[in-house]
Amino acid sequence: MFPCPRLTISLILIFALALLLTPHSHTNPNPNANNPVVDVPVILVLAPPASTAPGTNHLKVDIDVSGFADDTAQTRIAGTSEAMLRLNISDPANPLIEGIKFTGGSFDTLDAINLNFSANVIFVAFNVNVASSVIGGTVLSPTGMFAPVVANMFALANQSILLNEGNLTATGSYRIGLTTTPVNENIDLALNPIQANGIGTGNTSIGTLSETSISYTYAVSLEIPVDLMDTIPVDDGGTINITFDAEGTIVASGTATVFCLPTLTPIGQTPAGLDLEINGEIGDICDLCWSDDLVNWNFLSTINLSASPISTFTDAASLATQNRFYKLSPPSGP
Repeated sequence: MFPCPRLTISLILIFALALLLTPHSHTNPNPNANNPVVDVPVILVLAPPASTAPGTNHLKVDIDVSGFADDTAQTRIAGTSEAMLRLNISDPANPLIEGIKFTGGSFDTLDAINLNFSANVIFVAFNVNVASSVIGGTVLSPTGMFAPVVANMFALANQSILLNEGNLTATGSYRIGLTTTPVNENIDLALNPIQANGIGTGNTSIGTLSETSISYTYAVSLEIPVDLMDTIPVDDGGTINITFDAEGTIVASGTATVFCLPTLTPIGQTPAGLDLEINGEIGDICDLCWSDDLVNWNFLSTINLSASPISTFTDAASLATQNRFYKLSPPSGP
């Protein structure tokens, strides 16, 4: 199976990309045959830590109230991170990650935050409780550009770490001189997100888990340091405010699959229909699919190269249309 010059990329559970052909075009070469750099979407899972002790997939949350008092809480996080990986697969057995772009996903805190603060300094006194049950966040690439990955490391400066789900509540009261004012604030992070660009470098790794006659499955992992801080006023006068500082390390992992599918070539139109040639290796199995809009794909036939590396398929339905596109997919349908 080495090397694999007919590479087509797919992500497990997400996406399949294959050669697209029109029945009246010239033969199109496999788009990855001469360009081994491809972009692959991937979902990485942040596994919940088994222990509440500090470690990876924990956030240490430090909350400061108006510079007079602060306290710290630990919370575990779990969820997913969605990213696009730019892979160099000139050697499918030893892929290289050349770039990464974060596109979505969501992680949530698993442990409640409940901190009490009090202070009495000259003419100012307060007693405030700050609490939250669940806070959710994500990692995004706001510029939409890939961060270069060199020696498995990438800069986090252009990546945005965002806490944009859940609520922080601040309740209690504060006194200035002889005047006491109640504090009863509900901070909706969807409307007032806590956001900061990443600091330092993230780390990636990729390795081969398994292979079949038409695919390689890779284990992918990611490590991102988190350090974000924001100050939120909790009363209209700005007398009392909360500085929210969270830091920790996110570790996520998942799998991606590279398919070495056969090539698909239009031979020509005949009275019986369009003849398509499938050229691969003995033992290859894939699905032939068609579309009239390049968006909605339909299963046409399973191609099994059990006896010969070359097979021909005639699509009789092509006689009735001028716009019919074809692709090969892994043997699981469009």
